[in-house]
Amino acid sequence: MKTSSKLFAFLAIATVLITIGTRQSNHASAGPVGIVLHQDLLPPDAQVTLDKRIDDDNEPSHPLYREPVTGRAETGSAAAEKSVALKGPQHNYLTAHVKQVFVPSSKSMLINFAYEYADPAQAQLAAQALRKDIRGRPRVRVVNLKGGRAYQFKGDEGDDVFWFIGTTGNSLSLVLVNGLGADNVSALFDITVRDTLDKLADPVSETE
Repeated sequence: MKTSSKLFAFLAIATVLITIGTRQSNHASAGPVGIVLHQDLLPPDAQVTLDKRIDDDNEPSHPLYREPVTGRAETGSAAAEKSVALKGPQHNYLTAHVKQVFVPSSKSMLINFAYEYADPAQAQLAAQALRKDIRGRPRVRVVNLKGGRAYQFKGDEGDDVFWFIGTTGNSLSLVLVNGLGADNVSALFDITVRDTLDKLADPVSETE
């Protein structure tokens, strides 16, 4: 499956991340630098429902999970038949972390994924690959930010979606703002992403 189709398939199952997360360690932590949804940026009624490291990167609970593939190994052993399919630079991360927030007043959800890479160059390559993929979706509006890029479109259920893609040093930040009602979702995007990430995220060129 192409990365772009996996990314948007993820949107359809985003609301079940809490259930998926219960199969893994579910303790809050400070998180890596790529987790940018800090409490002081959130509306007063925001509820943090998930904040944890993703330990099993073969669990399809995040956009860049590394899908295991099987093939005929020369040794014939079961262990040798399994390998990780690295589809592109975005899959070369070292660790992954997720923070999920529900905002009742706007009937919206925010999900922040952070992927740590070996160096800033790898994080930037990952961001470029994801931006290229998402631009291929029909009727996507690009929101040009100094620190990264955001993309607005309608989800499969008629919901309103913003995806932010940016980097901070070695970290790739993906922020999903998702809900019903374009005004509500746009307002939430503005207060949690637009101004903040212009200050926190690395600048990107106009060609990205």
